[in-house]
Amino acid sequence: PLEGFDAYHASPPCQAMSVAQNFWNAKKDHPLLIAPTRDRLIKTGSPFVIENVSGAKGYLLADKRIKLTGKMFGLKTIRLRYFELHGFYCLTPKGGEKVTDVYSWVFGHGAQCVPQQQPQRWAEAMGIEWMDKTELTQAIPPAYTEYIGKYLMEAIKRIQNTQPALR
Repeated sequence: PLEGFDAYHASPPCQAMSVAQNFWNAKKDHPLLIAPTRDRLIKTGSPFVIENVSGAKGYLLADKRIKLTGKMFGLKTIRLRYFELHGFYCLTPKGGEKVTDVYSWVFGHGAQCVPQQQPQRWAEAMGIEWMDKTELTQAIPPAYTEYIGKYLMEAIKRIQNTQPALR
């Protein structure tokens, strides 16, 4: 059930569109769930965000989509992700144009293609020190959600201020 929430942040499974899927040539059947997720969230009437990997770019609506990378937040990873925004707008952050430090690539089921990089380095690169290796391969840096969340909270406040109080 989705009723009773002011906003939503969804991250449908991305295996069908991930870099790792292509890298490992894993031709498994994975459902494409972005459109059904969007349809269900539209019915709530509340603002929402759908996050997904770079391979999902074509499945996310272009006029509602922004791209975030770790470089934009001073992180030591690229970790490109797209976000489809409904019911609010978000500016794309600037900055991080120059690569000034070693970057970590974290993808797939354990990032087996880069064995010299340890999970501790991945965690540091993404700003997520509390996750293990498997969790890190599925995670987005918290800086992304915090950034978008500020805009989403502003939208919720505007909505609440325009609705009459219940008596």
